[in-house]
Amino acid sequence: KEEFLKTEFLNYQLRKNIVAIIDTAYSGREGVRELVDKAADKLQDVRLFEEKKLVQRFLAEVNKPNGVAVYGLPRIMQALDKSNVETILVADDVDTLRITATCKSCQTMKEKFAPNSKKTQAMQEITSEPCASCGSKDFLVDETDIVDLLEERAIQVGAKVEVISSGTEEGAMLKSFGGVAAFLRYRPAESR
Repeated sequence: KEEFLKTEFLNYQLRKNIVAIIDTAYSGREGVRELVDKAADKLQDVRLFEEKKLVQRFLAEVNKPNGVAVYGLPRIMQALDKSNVETILVADDVDTLRITATCKSCQTMKEKFAPNSKKTQAMQEITSEPCASCGSKDFLVDETDIVDLLEERAIQVGAKVEVISSGTEEGAMLKSFGGVAAFLRYRPAESR
């Protein structure tokens, strides 16, 4: 394997993707298992590097006047409604729920985002106001974890979801933006 790498047999584009050279005592399935075990640390370093690049790209885009990055759940949900999301970044410890109240009479829906710790208060707030359409006070209340919601919506519009480890410096930076951000496919017309 060392001689194979020293020679020019391997295309340079593939060569730059080599993470490590690892010796195994087995071949076949056992060898693959051993390789995965031995490469776990190196592969984690690669993932942390990818996360770092994603967060740095987000910070660069959000600071540009015409950047294609947004943060905050309302803006991300709006962009998802318009199928304008390329990639969503989510901190791995985001603890937010989407609470919806659907009027049982006319099916009008209202939503609110709240931390899990304030779920009961948010449910009371969303159901305390009568329906804007028909005035009814009878609602069907539902809650959805924000990560599940974002993943479901991302699949619908062909976007990717990248989970960022909050234990890193980049994860802490993402948390300072609410723990959720997105890269847009194009800049919306109203901000051009």
